[in-house]
Amino acid sequence: MKLSTCLLWVAIFALIFSAILRLETELSDSGKSLEEVARQAYKINEEMRYKANFDFQLQSWFGKFREILNQKHDLFFVQKEEPEFLKKNLPAHTLAVAETDKEGKLLRFANLSGEMEPELVSLFIELADEFKVKFSDYNIKKDSAGKLARCDELLQQFLGIPTAKMNMIILRSSRASIFTSERRSTWFYWDRFQKTGEGELFFFSKLNLSDYSNLFSFRSFLKTNVKPGYYSCYYDYKNNLLISSRGFKEKVSREDAVLIGRECRKKQQLEGNALFASSTRLPLKNQMAIIGRLIGRSELRPVTVFDLPQNGRKSRSLIPELPAFALMCLVIVFLVNAAVFSRGPSLKVGIVLIVSIIFAILMPFMMGRSVFKLILREAYEKERLKIERDVHQALTGVDSSFRMAQLNLMQRIGQS
Repeated sequence: MKLSTCLLWVAIFALIFSAILRLETELSDSGKSLEEVARQAYKINEEMRYKANFDFQLQSWFGKFREILNQKHDLFFVQKEEPEFLKKNLPAHTLAVAETDKEGKLLRFANLSGEMEPELVSLFIELADEFKVKFSDYNIKKDSAGKLARCDELLQQFLGIPTAKMNMIILRSSRASIFTSERRSTWFYWDRFQKTGEGELFFFSKLNLSDYSNLFSFRSFLKTNVKPGYYSCYYDYKNNLLISSRGFKEKVSREDAVLIGRECRKKQQLEGNALFASSTRLPLKNQMAIIGRLIGRSELRPVTVFDLPQNGRKSRSLIPELPAFALMCLVIVFLVNAAVFSRGPSLKVGIVLIVSIIFAILMPFMMGRSVFKLILREAYEKERLKIERDVHQALTGVDSSFRMAQLNLMQRIGQS
């Protein structure tokens, strides 16, 4: 065999190897890109169902405030101003902070927003330990009974709503307590935690939801949960309109928005309020929309629009594969030079057979890399989503059971 013929076969093999490598790379990347973007859109759509309610957002904002208070509590007692994010995202409210020593005695108190009586805070902190576990006033100390009555009186004045007896007992930290009347709705939230060092930190907040719109929490969620490449909205069946974020208005065309509204109405006619309805995909011009399930018994449906990856895949450079490709070409040149032209070290039959067998065994695994990656990725994501769904259902059940127990307790207290 001539040298020119040999080099021609090497060039042909190099082209074939490069084409196969490019095909395998595109197969792997196209599936990864499109599936990951769609999977993230489904996740965002599900989060829009349970993270947009006011209770969940209240926990999120106060959780963030709890971390800041633990790190910079001295600053709050000096400046007596609440963080800007609470001013922007919460309805009309009050906020007070307090600090105790290791024995539970009140050291400092400050109103960050609105007014709360220091006497109420002092009694509340003093009684908090005694009623940390108990749900009744049986067997309480005589002096504590008087303090409890006084605390209830001050609490009624602070909330501005006639409330049942023993409010102090049923109020639990890190959880909102709701007090409603014919024309007024007030939420009370308080929390306590160990500060850095010795002692504890407390904060108390009263929120007025009398003029609170049912759509406030959903608009707030859209405003504060912005992810690049994803544009969210809610379809309001009651008003027949889309409640959308700024990104949605800027990136989604009017024609696509009309198409989304039409598809939501069609989906509602087909499914109604079915509990086991599923999310659907709606292709748009240059985007795709995920139309989710109806939120509980509300008249809102979450919709997530995402940009399609360019050409259906992410661009990827073959530079990392070039060293392996160059090494393969050198091996081929070496083999041809030794076998055809009898140059270089001689190749024994045993070595050639062993190398050929190993290469034949590894070839299917090398070419099937993308398939294995896709299978493993899909299996991992399915299991992760299943675990997330199970945990969410379990926590929802625990929360519902606690609320039912709290309502039953309040009913028994009112009847006593």
